[in-house]
Amino acid sequence: MKKQLKITSLLMLFIATSLFSACSKDDEIDDPIVGKWFIKKYVEVYYNPNGTKGGEASTTDFDNNDFITFKANGEFENYSGISKYTKAGDKVTVTGKTNKTYTVKVLTEKELQLLSTTTDKEDYRYEVTLTLQK
Repeated sequence: MKKQLKITSLLMLFIATSLFSACSKDDEIDDPIVGKWFIKKYVEVYYNPNGTKGGEASTTDFDNNDFITFKANGEFENYSGISKYTKAGDKVTVTGKTNKTYTVKVLTEKELQLLSTTTDKEDYRYEVTLTLQK
């Protein structure tokens, strides 16, 4: 009887420990996209309707006022205000004041590259790559 009671007590202790450790806040996964990102480079490439490259322009003329922020609660903030964002795989979709879907080309602790592609009504395609750093 004592042996069975000891086994039952150990089993209960194990179950309780498992339950408490499974609910730990430390288990939350931090998304590296969350944070304040400073724009370092802007590159725009446009393509003619026949698919040939039409031209390219770029700039690195940015200061500390040129940033975007991805918050853990799904808020996205840039110069035009606060919007919402969702991230699924390599796609980030911003909705609100800014409505755009970006492809994440690079995402590390310190660097983020976002690609945006649009086509105008005359079939010119524009690819914009933003390089950002924390």
